[in-house]
Amino acid sequence: IEKINLLNAELVTPILNSVAYKTTQEFKSLVFQNIHKTRKVADYAEMLCMTEKTLINHIKQVTNSTPKEFINQVITAESKAMLHNKA
Repeated sequence: IEKINLLNAELVTPILNSVAYKTTQEFKSLVFQNIHKTRKVADYAEMLCMTEKTLINHIKQVTNSTPKEFINQVITAESKAMLHNKA
């Protein structure tokens, strides 16, 4: 089990220290802060001082999904919460 844990740590650590991972964390934070202002991937890329294509590549590398998919998930979760609170 220790060998498996070490192997997992070796595989995960580079991801956690990667630019793509840091970009993903910053992107998610920006989405939560600005979801009511903008829903455009291009706007978030601009906030992060990178191209939309670079942002998409970083997010895909870490999450296997696109920034737009994440934005849509946040919108859906907020909508469900609003509907739940009205009931």
